[in-house]
Amino acid sequence: MKAGDEIYVERERYTHHGIYVHDKQVIHTDTRATINCTTLEQFAEGAQVQVQQYGEARRFEPDEVVERAKRQIGLGGFTRVERFPMWCITGSDAQAGEAPTQTRESLRCRRLEECLPPTDADLLLGSMVGLAV
Repeated sequence: MKAGDEIYVERERYTHHGIYVHDKQVIHTDTRATINCTTLEQFAEGAQVQVQQYGEARRFEPDEVVERAKRQIGLGGFTRVERFPMWCITGSDAQAGEAPTQTRESLRCRRLEECLPPTDADLLLGSMVGLAV
């Protein structure tokens, strides 16, 4: 398993997919259809982790796959869990053949920072100076 690989685990009623980042971190769609980053252990929930093979369908290099996944953290727009990693790796989500329905552009952000979820440091700084974050 390498950074940028799509990984998956068999669950009782479905197969759960994500992008392996590094240091046992995985970016995937959670139960609320929001993209987040968790540990490999949390992602697997005790199941055997397997690597999805793409071969010639892979459009982006592993580093770019990881960056594409990171840019989606906190967002949603993927109706099925396997479409998020497919979009990160190939550029399409297999149903619509295009980017997810909710992207930073669709949120009409003037700056990338406005779309990223606030960090603990942002929240602490905001509370210290009386700003709502």
